[in-house]
Amino acid sequence: TGAINDLPNEYKDEVGSLMRNARNTAINHDRSMKEVKHASEIDALTGLYNRRFSSDRLQQDLARSNRTQVPVSMNLIDVDDFRAINNSHGTAVGDACLRHVSNVAASSIRDGDWMGRWGADEFVIVLWGADSEIAEAVIWRIKRNLAASELAHEAGIKLTASYGFATHHPGQLNFEFAANVSTALSTAKRLGTNQVWGESMIR
Repeated sequence: TGAINDLPNEYKDEVGSLMRNARNTAINHDRSMKEVKHASEIDALTGLYNRRFSSDRLQQDLARSNRTQVPVSMNLIDVDDFRAINNSHGTAVGDACLRHVSNVAASSIRDGDWMGRWGADEFVIVLWGADSEIAEAVIWRIKRNLAASELAHEAGIKLTASYGFATHHPGQLNFEFAANVSTALSTAKRLGTNQVWGESMIR
């Protein structure tokens, strides 16, 4: 059940001592198991979900979308020219930029949405019950907040990102949805830096 059973520990004899030791062992084991589980799900640098856990949760959300007939949208964020930032300023500055982008984005999404680190300089945001218009609105909010943030104006650093989004409609094949999101991000990057692209923008 995930709960630690209560053991009588008021006895002062040897049995009482064994009970206390058994409970302490169970508590320590439970703490260790939770730490291992946390480490297997969380990206150490940003504190977001890691790629493996994000992939698993995304599949669960897509399956739930098919069951409930509720749409779900996915946003991809790719930090522009990240290799150049690392090469010019060092990996410590690069790491700080990744944390900054993740913090700005995470503070810009709705309650109930979630975010993960999808790649080295790429992030995923999944928005439950959101169509493409909502997904696009969230991206523009992140884009504005990042542009207004202090680190985006640090000397020698131009911190921007490319954004792609798509909506999974109930019944759509998962690989088609993934291809749509990937294509949207690729299109945004082809347009240059600091660009947004998604299916609702196709005129």
